[in-house]
Amino acid sequence: MRRHKLVSWVTNMSMSAGSTPSVACRICGSSGCVTLPMETRTSRILEARGGALLRCRVCGMVFASRSPEVKYDRAYYRKGEPVGGYPNPQPQIEERLKQIERYFDSRRPLHILDVGCSMGVFLRHCRESGHLPVGVEISAEAAQEATARGLQVWVGGLEGAPFEPGSFDCVHVNHVLEHLFSPLETLRRARQLISSRGLLVVEVPNEHAHLGYRIKRWIAPGRLIGELPTAHTFFFSPRTLRFVLERAGFRVLRVSTPSRPDMKRPLAWVRWKLQDGAHLGWNIEAWCVPR
Repeated sequence: MRRHKLVSWVTNMSMSAGSTPSVACRICGSSGCVTLPMETRTSRILEARGGALLRCRVCGMVFASRSPEVKYDRAYYRKGEPVGGYPNPQPQIEERLKQIERYFDSRRPLHILDVGCSMGVFLRHCRESGHLPVGVEISAEAAQEATARGLQVWVGGLEGAPFEPGSFDCVHVNHVLEHLFSPLETLRRARQLISSRGLLVVEVPNEHAHLGYRIKRWIAPGRLIGELPTAHTFFFSPRTLRFVLERAGFRVLRVSTPSRPDMKRPLAWVRWKLQDGAHLGWNIEAWCVPR
């Protein structure tokens, strides 16, 4: 009964906020989208003046009918964002670069493009490892901090960046696509910039498909209210991320859902590993090559 009342209340709130299922899907173009009242409320999208969340009946993509109002200023990047808020690269970022190096199996410097580079943590790590990194960042303030460290950063969206086609060995897009209004167009531009033997590495949050959310969604939905961030426009699952990557012209080599548990807690580590193996982890990581 409690869950029924909660769902009813969320439905009324979502519809009164002006959400509509008539919005066309921004990935496949289908007009067959339905409103997701519970996901709308738990994502807190309305608090950021975004539109209700919709799910495309054709491709399954979940997205906001209107993007949230987010100011990517200095304060935003000081709140402890996964890349922008850390002064040094996290272990997963260091390990990712090692995997990229192993993929190319070459000691030559790699031309690496980091889309949404923030203040340049990954760029700096790539440079210190002997590579040739370039960044793209929509926030002028974050880019200013990166350039102050001697890093090369283009301010603006990837679509307008003045790079030559096929000029990068690797394009890295870490927790960026979920913020964009048109992630498909960004990925198509990335496809143009990657060399024929290049690599695309993408990571996004697995917000509505990880195990914890699914359990709470059906057993204790009240605990989900206000749990997710407000700044996201797209909410990917492993299946929909693969779909948009293939639509952008990539062949997906692998998709995983790493949660990156605390290695000091063995039992928790085992639980997270099992969860990740079932594609129910906290993040979605995809490695792709041009098709």
